[in-house]
Amino acid sequence: MEEKFQADEGLSLLDILKLLLSKIKLLILVVLIGAIAGGAFAIWRTVDINYYGTTIEFYVNPEKPKDSVSSEGGSQYGVYGAYGRHVMDNMIKLLESESFTEKLILNNAPLPEKGKWVNLDKEKEVALDLDNKINKADKEIQIYNVLNKTAKTERLEAETLLITLREEWDKAVVNTDYSKYSYNDLVYEKAFTDPNFDKPDTLTAAYNSYDTARKEANLAETLAREKQALVEELTETALEAWRETSRYKQALAKYEGTVSYSYLESGADLDDANNLARSFIYVNINVLNDQDFANDMLGYVKNVLPVYVEANMAVPDGYSGTNCQRITRDDGIHQTDPGYTRNQAIKYALLAAAVALVVACVVIIIVDRSDKRLRDYEIITKKFDLPVLGVVPTIESIAAPNGKDKKKNNTEAKK
Repeated sequence: MEEKFQADEGLSLLDILKLLLSKIKLLILVVLIGAIAGGAFAIWRTVDINYYGTTIEFYVNPEKPKDSVSSEGGSQYGVYGAYGRHVMDNMIKLLESESFTEKLILNNAPLPEKGKWVNLDKEKEVALDLDNKINKADKEIQIYNVLNKTAKTERLEAETLLITLREEWDKAVVNTDYSKYSYNDLVYEKAFTDPNFDKPDTLTAAYNSYDTARKEANLAETLAREKQALVEELTETALEAWRETSRYKQALAKYEGTVSYSYLESGADLDDANNLARSFIYVNINVLNDQDFANDMLGYVKNVLPVYVEANMAVPDGYSGTNCQRITRDDGIHQTDPGYTRNQAIKYALLAAAVALVVACVVIIIVDRSDKRLRDYEIITKKFDLPVLGVVPTIESIAAPNGKDKKKNNTEAKK
């Protein structure tokens, strides 16, 4: 019979609502406790969390030679010198690559700093080997820089003497068969062996001076090129050793996690017909609890990104290169999440309160349903189809008008 009762008894939404309303004080208490616990947990987790960063904007456009004629037409680079999406997509992928992140770490330096990238206690041999390779490459770089500077100086001197030689040539070839020729080595050699051409001593002296300077410049450039090949080899060897260190991998992850790149403004519609071409790169820096590193990142991006974009951006036909310049000036590092702890506390408090309310409601319903007592004799009559001969009254005190207690009879059916 009890099984029959349990099978027949149902619970309507109205019953559930009445049950929960009868426990409203308990529910409010549970919700308050949940909200306080959730807020306290959020404050504990986020009280020391601050994000520092900024957004830097760069203007990029193809540089067109002054003497060239523009052909607007159906250029894949869009109008007004803006780049198409596929070009900008490729550039963003390059900026997000490990190769560019490595350049940020190096800050355009050819080699990493010595004694910084390994744990000297755990990787002493690795540290010594890396520093040795960096030292070797650095010495060759210094020699190359001297040779390269010398080569440039020698070449500049040769070009200056070439101007003097051309001036002497123009004076010497007046009213001669060579007057229609501008100076070049081949024409001069031909004139030098021509018995009918009377070369002035000033022309011969100018040529000899230029020829000597040219040979010295060629020799200096050859030595610089040879040294450059060695420098590139040693530099790559040092970089490969550096890339194998644990600190390098940590730095790579750290740098990649604090900066992001886009050519679309926040909230822009990628499919908007008015956005077919782009001329801006947006760099967002966001660093957790390290304002000094955020400032360093700002300097690295300003220093490295323009050079990298100008060197790697695809150049359309008819253009001489790419121009990339920073257009933001008030882009200093600032706190990007004011009120972060407060917002998190509110969010977690609401979340915890909602969870506590749901759990409390479920528990109340389960406890009530698990209570097998019968509280109304009408239920017995209805469920078991048996008459109730009598009930045991429950006496509750109520206040009478004369101040004395008056008894009120309530009945509770007992099984």
